[in-house]
Amino acid sequence: MSRIERGETSPSVETLARLLAALGERLELRSTGPQGNQTVAELRADYELLTSGERLAQASRLSRTVTGIAAGRKP
Repeated sequence: MSRIERGETSPSVETLARLLAALGERLELRSTGPQGNQTVAELRADYELLTSGERLAQASRLSRTVTGIAAGRKP
């Protein structure tokens, strides 16, 4: 718990669920997103609003996620 509080580690979802259960709470995960699918034009328009740094950060996160999935790690 101390390492989490100090930012030295990030708990897995399983660990977080166990910690919350010990406190009498329950972890609920859900995904929300836009209603319906965006068109390619809408996606491009959103992308163009990003700065080059934001685009790079987004690409980096996506690369880490895909690499982790390919390596068999949970996202």
